[in-house]
Amino acid sequence: MEPISYLFGNGMRLLVLLICASLFEGCGGNKGSQHGYKGESASSASSSASPTAQEKLHLVSTSPVTQEVNVNRYQTIKLVFDKNLNVNSVTAENVVLKDDANNRIPVSLVALDNKLAVSPLQRLARETNYSVDALGLQGQSGETLTDGKLLSFTTSTQREWGSAFQVDSTNNASKAHATINGNGNAILVWQQASVAFAGIGYSTYGRETGWAKPGALLGMSYELGEIKIAYVDDEHAVAVWRLNGCKDGTFVSSYTARAGWDVPRELMPPYPYRGSCLGPSNQTISITSNRAGKAIAAYRYFKGSGYSIHTNTYVVAEGWNPTQVVSRLDEMVYEIPNVFINSRGDAFLTFARYYEWYQMELHKHTTEDSWKAVPGSGIDYKNEYHSANLVVDQRGDVTLVWARRGRDGRSGESQIFARRISASLEVGADIDITNSIGDASAPAIAIDPSGNVAVAWSHNVEGKTHIYVNRYSFLNDSWQGIEDVAMDIKYMSSAPPQIAADKDGHIVIVWLQQDGSKINLYSRRYVPSSGWEDARLHSNVNGDANDPHLAFGSDGDAILSWESREPTISKIVVTMFD
Repeated sequence: MEPISYLFGNGMRLLVLLICASLFEGCGGNKGSQHGYKGESASSASSSASPTAQEKLHLVSTSPVTQEVNVNRYQTIKLVFDKNLNVNSVTAENVVLKDDANNRIPVSLVALDNKLAVSPLQRLARETNYSVDALGLQGQSGETLTDGKLLSFTTSTQREWGSAFQVDSTNNASKAHATINGNGNAILVWQQASVAFAGIGYSTYGRETGWAKPGALLGMSYELGEIKIAYVDDEHAVAVWRLNGCKDGTFVSSYTARAGWDVPRELMPPYPYRGSCLGPSNQTISITSNRAGKAIAAYRYFKGSGYSIHTNTYVVAEGWNPTQVVSRLDEMVYEIPNVFINSRGDAFLTFARYYEWYQMELHKHTTEDSWKAVPGSGIDYKNEYHSANLVVDQRGDVTLVWARRGRDGRSGESQIFARRISASLEVGADIDITNSIGDASAPAIAIDPSGNVAVAWSHNVEGKTHIYVNRYSFLNDSWQGIEDVAMDIKYMSSAPPQIAADKDGHIVIVWLQQDGSKINLYSRRYVPSSGWEDARLHSNVNGDANDPHLAFGSDGDAILSWESREPTISKIVVTMFD
């Protein structure tokens, strides 16, 4: 086994364990390993061999073969020569993987006898031509290559899930949340804990650079309650968080590409608790963006004897607008609010509240940065209506979903209902999209740019858990019926499954389930032309998966993050779909 090598370059800190037996049969003989990142020189020992003009080194075979197309974007490139290699010539200066724009790609190099493995340390781009050049490579006796260009190939056009990768560096991280922009760049934030204090850790991802070395946004002496982040456009993002304990409040910071974070500020002050500070806090945060320079954060806030629903709007180049109070009633208990804004700026907010009766509300955002209740959209019954959620299409039509307890609304099993509200605020009929089957969890909802909607939930059917999806077709103006995405599983979350849709109508759903003694993370992808693909296991690392988060970029790239828990450590793991 080769030694473990720590790699640094372009703000990245990667750990690579090279196991020669996984690349070639056997581990004996002449072998060597070098690693190189774009723009850096790898050190090497002085060569003990002199070039021999009469002898040449010849390439016998390659995988992939030269000029091959549709090549896997994460595979190791294998080269076989007619002579054993001089391991001292296997360096990042002598063996180069580059794209058709002449950009060098960071690689790991492993030589064993007459074989050379070139492993990209980042996912290669889609439908891009790459070449491997090795002008300085030598045989064991100094033989040189006649032609330094060893092969060229073109990568696949298909997006693919990458390998799971640990982003944090301390093994004491949790509560991750991610966002991804239209260029495939991503930002991941999380709680970074230590013995003395908690803080907010973050890392950025670029297609050409991979994951950057983790940084710290903020250190604090209280546990982080929750953090959410969203790209506002392709250059700017905002993070919103709250703290546990006596330091509730609502705090924000904005991020600018190539400039970093601004100084965190307070949107809502902490409530001055008396006594033990164990009162409820302002959870949970919902954040949405039109990806054109505007974002809205909504959250529940506790003060004194009751809750209220607050929002704040952020505009690039202007900053955060003053806090808006959407609803406030003493002794009223509010559920988590959900807010959604479409690309043209139409924004709606929904939530449920309870005090002796249940009331579900829908509000529309105005040009004056205030909220107006949508007439006829609310539900006000002495029944249990809860878990309201929504999406808004490009015309301004709203799809509102919620859970209702029991056929009489007050007992028994839950069903999921949906209602359409037009851009002109005409309220449609309530539709049971679960077909009254089983006991449904809270719904998750997603929409694509064409107005097609997907709703997901977990369902207990006779003691067994199923993951169901029902899709609304904008073209047909109808729900397509429930689809069983996962059946007879042991579902391991109190939250609904995560679901997202991209610009081409693809849907991805993720969920946690227990397999034996391990909790794993799975996903399935829906392709409009062919239906649901097979389920994919993502948590093929040690530890139990927990608290997953799925985010789609506007061009179809996605990031899936989760917390991987072991007895003494907790780390943040991600995989990219690009």
